[in-house]
Amino acid sequence: MGINENLDRFNGNSSRDRRVCENRHLHVALREHVHWIGYTGPLCVSSHQFSEWELPEGTVTLIVSLGDPLRTPISQEHQIITAAPPSFVVGLHERPHLSANPHGTALIRMDMTPLGAYSLLGVPMRELANTFLDLEVFFGFAARQLVDRLRETSDWSAQVRLLSAFLLERLENGPVADRNIGHAWRELRRTGGRRAVADLADDVGWNRRHLTRRFTEQVGLPPKTLARILRMQRALDLLKEEPHLGQTRVAADAGFSDQAHLIREFRSISGRTPTQFLRKPL
Repeated sequence: MGINENLDRFNGNSSRDRRVCENRHLHVALREHVHWIGYTGPLCVSSHQFSEWELPEGTVTLIVSLGDPLRTPISQEHQIITAAPPSFVVGLHERPHLSANPHGTALIRMDMTPLGAYSLLGVPMRELANTFLDLEVFFGFAARQLVDRLRETSDWSAQVRLLSAFLLERLENGPVADRNIGHAWRELRRTGGRRAVADLADDVGWNRRHLTRRFTEQVGLPPKTLARILRMQRALDLLKEEPHLGQTRVAADAGFSDQAHLIREFRSISGRTPTQFLRKPL
């Protein structure tokens, strides 16, 4: 999904008081690694505290708070809430996780592909799975300096250029994702999780175990787990955009064996059935 295709959505829910801003100042070398970059805060029509559970989406998220600290969970069971650092990265999640913004705090949010994050952060992505880490863990004092400079800059385009320059330097010196893992990732994205792991392994000439180990290291979750998340997201998109199709047709189009399979998987990941979720999102 291209970066400009996401300008009208922030977390799949544009009805909240948020604004996704123009990204033309993002360096072209970063665009294949970044789904979109967004801003929320004083530029919005109204800014107030919001708190919601976010479904897993298959992206790695960079957050820079320009005001009060955010709150975010450190447990995938949603039990523990803690104040987050000024800047942090949220890895791939298997379950919904909390997004809380006290008092409509201004923040910058960048959603990255897992392989882009792997190159930018320079660590195995499995270390970020189902959790978040302070940006200083990856970049030390330079991360704190970045946050200070972003807070001192009120112009959105200048903030994007600052962030772009910071990340571009890291990208140039970071590890390069294995091309076979890149192929498996792109195929899962292209098909909405409908490629079998065995078929992906055959594509690249590896066995399933080796593919799963390398994929988990560079993406963060095993390919089978990510495929489940992508199928659920595909089904959710269809249910929202084409409600006339019905769940039986959506289940088939999204790669589920039948409607019952769709409901089981949706409940397993989100804790709700598709119907319950559409009536009242998390």
